[in-house]
Amino acid sequence: MHTLLFAGVIVQTITDMAGMNYMLDAASCREMDSCFPDAMHAVLRFSDLIEGEYMLTLAEKTAAKLIEVYEEGQELSPLRPEYGGFISEVINTAAGQALNQLQNIEEPTIFPVRMIYGAMDYPDISGATVKLKGPDGVINCAFMLNQMKLKVGHKLQYFQNEIKTQDSENKQLKEKIRQFMHVLPDINSAVDELFMIRNLKGNKSSQGQFEQLTRISSRLRRHLMILWSIPLKSTFARLKILIKQTATQYNKKVKFSTLGGEVSVNRQIDEPIFKALGLLVCNAVEHGFDVRTQHKESRALIEIKAGTRGGYTVIKIHDNGRGLNRKRILNRAERLEIIKKNSGLSDPEIDQLIFRATGSSRQADGLPEVKNIMEKLNGYIEV
Repeated sequence: MHTLLFAGVIVQTITDMAGMNYMLDAASCREMDSCFPDAMHAVLRFSDLIEGEYMLTLAEKTAAKLIEVYEEGQELSPLRPEYGGFISEVINTAAGQALNQLQNIEEPTIFPVRMIYGAMDYPDISGATVKLKGPDGVINCAFMLNQMKLKVGHKLQYFQNEIKTQDSENKQLKEKIRQFMHVLPDINSAVDELFMIRNLKGNKSSQGQFEQLTRISSRLRRHLMILWSIPLKSTFARLKILIKQTATQYNKKVKFSTLGGEVSVNRQIDEPIFKALGLLVCNAVEHGFDVRTQHKESRALIEIKAGTRGGYTVIKIHDNGRGLNRKRILNRAERLEIIKKNSGLSDPEIDQLIFRATGSSRQADGLPEVKNIMEKLNGYIEV
């Protein structure tokens, strides 16, 4: 049953991210109720040829204890952005893995996690729920699935096939351009050889033809380089949408600005760059700004600047968040035996630990992936 699979992934995700051991109570698996108790609920919806929802239900006290911010008698509602953000990360991670095991799912649309606080009535829908038991309380995992109407499903399948056809045509075009770029050096070399032959024979009558051929070759090379590159302003535009969605999800005000959108990069690395930048800015929005200390009229600031230096594309990200807690990063790395105690690391070396897989609830799991992406592009990242 998919509900049990999803719950098992939740157990592993909580262990990885918070170091807490929860046990799956398979005997508690049952058909889902339509009413849910007064608690916090994290709901993630997906849509493809089939659509459904994953949901976690737990006490707010349990969520606060998971990230070690709970104190007896403390008002919990101001802490919701912190433990709500953590639970959101948990369900996002687990659902992403669980979706890979569903049939008839190819490229699902995954909607932002909705956090609901209080009692909740759910429509009459088929689903199942199972309990996870741990030291800090009980977590209910639920999975609901709707089979879409057959006609709608066929229509969606038709559009998917159309999109795949277009993608295939685009790939073929890119491959043709790549092949032409591959032989272009040979064309240029042939032109150089022709010049040498002309000079050796002293044949000046064909000089105009050779010069024209050179101009054509240069112009062709210039146009192909433009065709094979893409300005970063398109990437920045996608990041703006991503930041707006993330800020809305976490109830934060964010001002996003960019500089250097005219800088171009190879089309082949545009998507990896967007993914890396997206992980960084989402991490800044989720963890870098505290809504409790943010003035009512103030905004979090995220600025991205692009430029070139020594043949490299340089992208800088700046924000006005609370920065890194080096003591906490160091303590957690020592506790997880990523480094030895009293290792005497410098501040820059401690900063680089955020790109190690520490499983910290205060750091996005995507940061190690950012470093991997940059290394695959023969680049590097500095803090």
